[in-house]
Amino acid sequence: MRAALLLVLSFVLSGCVAPIDPSSDETPIVFDAQAVASARSVVIATPGALTSISVLRDLDRFASPDRAVVYYRLPGLDGRARSGRVDIERAATTLTDFVAHHEFEQVYFVGFSTGNAINLEAAKILAVSQSDVRSTIAGISTALPAPQPTLAGARGFAGNVAAAARVGSLNRRDIWLEYYKTLLFGPPDGQPATVRKSAETLTAANAPRIVVPDAALARSHASALIGWTNSEPERLKDIDIVLFHGARDPVFPLRAVVRFAEGLPRPATVVSYDNNGHLLLITQPRIFDHMFAFFEQVAP
Repeated sequence: MRAALLLVLSFVLSGCVAPIDPSSDETPIVFDAQAVASARSVVIATPGALTSISVLRDLDRFASPDRAVVYYRLPGLDGRARSGRVDIERAATTLTDFVAHHEFEQVYFVGFSTGNAINLEAAKILAVSQSDVRSTIAGISTALPAPQPTLAGARGFAGNVAAAARVGSLNRRDIWLEYYKTLLFGPPDGQPATVRKSAETLTAANAPRIVVPDAALARSHASALIGWTNSEPERLKDIDIVLFHGARDPVFPLRAVVRFAEGLPRPATVVSYDNNGHLLLITQPRIFDHMFAFFEQVAP
């Protein structure tokens, strides 16, 4: 049963778009060396389980001579080879080592779903090892610590069963495309007709790029989150955090996100979107504008 929940969890956490291949080497971080060398601040973009960095590439428009934008690639995606399961602590350490090597003064962490868990852990490390570096965190459809990932797997399993019933098929791709609509805007029950139409339109438009990954890769991405507890949250006490979340997110419910945000030593700001689900990067094309408005608002 645990294996089944892991598999479903990895699917419901994913951005579900075909990966790009920006590099064939094994460097997890994709960046422009010249831009990084001259920048004093950096945007670190971390995708979620089974999600390509391509869903975050619109962040490139916020690069400037003083601010670089870099991307962390998960194992098995975007040209990076598989290397066992995703390890949140190891990924976080990779990010903080990069920050230390380039001596950035400000880090803007941007994470989608599981990516925000990695970024939170990285910010905690920086708070101790590089306390002079200022961190700001923006989470999009953030993952939550245990037991929420297990509950998310159970919710995803039920959602996929419902999707199979709606399409009248046991074909894996047919079910996934139907459930994709739920990831976009939440469960179909009670949705306005305009939202249901948008779900159909966006799913049809993205269908050629939506992939159903193999089970082994799926389990390797989901397993790390199952054990994540957000230990030592007090390290986040001086860090501004904003969490963008869909009011009808079927993976991590908004009410649970609000509880998590309010329970942090420095409560996070929660920005919710009515009639939106888990895939805000698709349904809210201006989300990065909202994010950088927050970054400017909390800047010293």
